[in-house]
Amino acid sequence: MIAWTMLGALYGLALGTTLDVVQVWDGAGPLFGVGGTASGMLSGTVVLWMERRHAEGRPSVVRADGTRSRPVHLLATVGPLIGAIPPLLWLGVLLSVVLDHLGPTVLFGAAAIAAAVGANGAWFGLRFLGALESLELDETQEAVRVLEVLQGHPLAPKKDRVGALIALGGVALQAGQVDVSAKWYAEALQIRPYAQARIGLAVAHALQGREEDAEVGLRAALQDPGAVYVQAQVDFLRVLLVWRSEGESSALELGERLYSPASGGLFLGLLAALRGPKGADDLLPGGLAALVPPGLARAVPELAPLLTA
Repeated sequence: MIAWTMLGALYGLALGTTLDVVQVWDGAGPLFGVGGTASGMLSGTVVLWMERRHAEGRPSVVRADGTRSRPVHLLATVGPLIGAIPPLLWLGVLLSVVLDHLGPTVLFGAAAIAAAVGANGAWFGLRFLGALESLELDETQEAVRVLEVLQGHPLAPKKDRVGALIALGGVALQAGQVDVSAKWYAEALQIRPYAQARIGLAVAHALQGREEDAEVGLRAALQDPGAVYVQAQVDFLRVLLVWRSEGESSALELGERLYSPASGGLFLGLLAALRGPKGADDLLPGGLAALVPPGLARAVPELAPLLTA
């Protein structure tokens, strides 16, 4: 709503100042500025109300840094930023003519550039969140198309490029394309080392049989402040690595200690396999396929007994 209020104030001030300068209406600048502010505030209130109503039916999505958010419409964020550019440029030129000085043009021009940069970032951010929303709605093909464009776009902010790479890594991993997943996660880490990329690459390394690299990635992920957002993957990887290095009994002991109602599907699958024939009945009443995509399940050899059961 603040952005819309400022937008209204800018247009009101631009119109009022113009009327004042051409001597059509003395003192119109402050008057129209106040009127524009009120109009912008009203418009922002209406847009915010509409956005909140629409957002109730949209799924929340997880950003690259692990925080949750809901996609919004262009009108709510990008619209005010783009709309602010014309009045800023006009006010700069107009005041420079009146004052016979380039200062206002430089000042308002810089503000217009900042608005354009902000609009660019907001645009790509909304595209990214929209792609994540498509993934939540099982519209994978459309999501991948958008994510592949975002990850390589030269104008996309780093955070959205990294987010797209992490999301692509997750899609590939869910499909059991471990090598492709590792490639996406590695590219994400080269730009910004988010915990999601660290643990994603570590899981991919473990599924490739590169346990030492997976151990290194796991330790790095645990030291990251964002590790709290990837706890399910961390628990799965810890149990998997212990199973492969120390045996089933140690892995079962660790798994029982880590088990909680919030445990992820992969972790539950491992624990069910470790518990034996009755493990699936206790932990996976709907079967492994209800929690873990078939492609990913086939990429974990330890889950093979559950696939054939």
